Amino acid sequence: MVNLGLTASDSSLLFGVKSQSSSKNLSLAIGLLLALICSSSSADRVKILYEDTVAFQARVDMIRQAKSEILIAYFIVRDDTTSVSGFSLLLDAADRGVKVRVMLDGLYQSISTPYIKAMTSHPNIEIRVYNRFSIFHLLRAFKRSHEKIIIADNTTSEGWHYITGGRNVSDKYFGFSAKRNFNDLDVYVHGQSAEIAKSQYFDRLWKNENLKPIALGLYSSKNLDLQTCPRARKEEDYCTRSALRRMSEYAEARNQIDQRLDMMQSGKVPGVEWESDVIWRSLASDVGPVTFLYDAPDREKTGTGIAAQLYEILVSDESIRDLTILSPYVILTHRGFDLLSTLVAKGVNITLITNSLYSTDNLLAQAGYANNKQWLLDQSVAVYHYVGPDTIHAKALILNNGEKVLIGSYNFDPRSQNLNREVGVQFHTAENKDGRVVATLNKMLQYYLSRSNRVGSDGKPIGSHKEHPNAPFSKKLLLNLLQPIVAIPVIKKNL
Repeated sequence: MVNLGLTASDSSLLFGVKSQSSSKNLSLAIGLLLALICSSSSADRVKILYEDTVAFQARVDMIRQAKSEILIAYFIVRDDTTSVSGFSLLLDAADRGVKVRVMLDGLYQSISTPYIKAMTSHPNIEIRVYNRFSIFHLLRAFKRSHEKIIIADNTTSEGWHYITGGRNVSDKYFGFSAKRNFNDLDVYVHGQSAEIAKSQYFDRLWKNENLKPIALGLYSSKNLDLQTCPRARKEEDYCTRSALRRMSEYAEARNQIDQRLDMMQSGKVPGVEWESDVIWRSLASDVGPVTFLYDAPDREKTGTGIAAQLYEILVSDESIRDLTILSPYVILTHRGFDLLSTLVAKGVNITLITNSLYSTDNLLAQAGYANNKQWLLDQSVAVYHYVGPDTIHAKALILNNGEKVLIGSYNFDPRSQNLNREVGVQFHTAENKDGRVVATLNKMLQYYLSRSNRVGSDGKPIGSHKEHPNAPFSKKLLLNLLQPIVAIPVIKKNL
């Protein structure tokens, strides 16, 4: 309930007890009621999405309930079953008349061109790529679109809502991989910040000069329409066979997308409830105003980007007593060293939960972290190494046991600070009367901590004589070889 600061006399006016015959008082009462309704309906609401099936269903419902527009920006998208499910949902939405705009990273997305063709053949779907790889612009390869966000309007409640966080679009980010999965974290947001995410971020990003229509090459409509090649001498000419093969691949991609939609509609996809009528805003909880954090979408990374925003939030908050850092990769920059030193000097208790050598998926990043680990321990940071069985990919800063929360795509590394474009959210939980947000965060942290080893001052897990228990010899060898290499400044700044 929003507190409008009503006095006793105001309350009597509101319920018509005082001066009932006064039209002026009646107008005031109506005005107060409208203010109450508007304030309540515009309250920011969030839901923490750390369980894979919940995070997946939230996206299914968001796409299915979209009214007129869906905006998507993702770093990694594969053409595995999770992605094909997404393609089928977007095509289904496009068939309903929903406009779909998709922005992909030009280097790390790996969707097969026939699937791209199947998507872009629909007039309501447009796909663009950021910093497409080119041998003529090699330095661009280091500047990636690392954000992960889906924004949409909805038919079930007014306004826009979005999901952002650490999850890319692939089986292993939603627990569907038969091998190792990524333990990840997103947040669902409904409120004023969704308008900022749309108009101030995505719409401006869509106009970025480095964002280009995705190339279809031989799968373009012009090339696919060629049943035979102009200079073909015989029916079995290689060129003709290649054209027919591409036609067949495109048809098969579209067939797989349609089959996946049929499977979801018939309830044959585990974890997907097609007839879900969930209103995610109603599942979310009221919190303080949500701030959408982002790097300026229409210019290079600057000193006012998301790294500077995070630094300012942490340094300027004199109320911080405890800080929990959840990050898969931790490579401290000068700003990182300065930030943690400043917080330690203020007496802030810092806990870091990150991947162990055994659980990490990135040996270069782990080597960079290994070079910083002893410094962290010397600063009395409580360091925990996650031991799996999966890999941490979640990224969050949790202050004072959940009083303030920051969740997004930002890693504690030089790439996120200086090169990649990142997004995130910040919110307070003092207004979270039902306690669900903090309870969910605590449940998530307990899950990670129960599967982690506390690292002692000697750099080894407490109670163990091995620095990297369970890690294979090959990983240990490569780590030792990489540590001096990644310490070289020109290499470190690109990790």
